[in-house]
Amino acid sequence: MLDRENFGADAFESSNDSTRITGLEAELATRLAEASDFDGAMAEIIAELWAFGHDLWNLDHREDLEIWGRPGGAHAAGLVVTFWRTRRVDVGWYTLGSSSPEFVRARYPHW
Repeated sequence: MLDRENFGADAFESSNDSTRITGLEAELATRLAEASDFDGAMAEIIAELWAFGHDLWNLDHREDLEIWGRPGGAHAAGLVVTFWRTRRVDVGWYTLGSSSPEFVRARYPHW
């Protein structure tokens, strides 16, 4: 289970520094790597993040990835998580009014 104190919506809103983003990214990648069922593990992770106050919706579903975040583009702030079927995870944070998320590592070839 994820640590609400470090990865809850309130924690990101108060400080979305690179350590928090990379920490969540590493935690999610480890969980996916250890999971026998990718889709089941992803669903559990999304449920936990929802319970922690993150407003996540499936924004894109492709054969190789799923993107979860808050709809609304530049009019919405919040977490964006891309789950790659290769069991890689990318985490970003949108700030209100931004047109692209603030990423520690820009690995989003589709944006």
